[in-house]
Amino acid sequence: MKFFAKVFEEIRMMYTVHLRIAGVLFFIPVLFTLIFGGLFYKNSLTGVPIIVCNLDDGFRSQGLMSLSRRIIPKTF
Repeated sequence: MKFFAKVFEEIRMMYTVHLRIAGVLFFIPVLFTLIFGGLFYKNSLTGVPIIVCNLDDGFRSQGLMSLSRRIIPKTF
């Protein structure tokens, strides 16, 4: 219990006394993530081509293959 009291005291001190340090530790990384993430938003990956090779002729593997054909359209 004493440990958590010390942790909460440190957090309170960070947001009252050391506000600049709190900004550096928490808010600036979020800001940079949004800025640099926005740069690559238009060039984001929308689809990953995959090939499934079914060598097993079992009942469950055939069901999985038919499910994947309904979910993932054939593009080539």
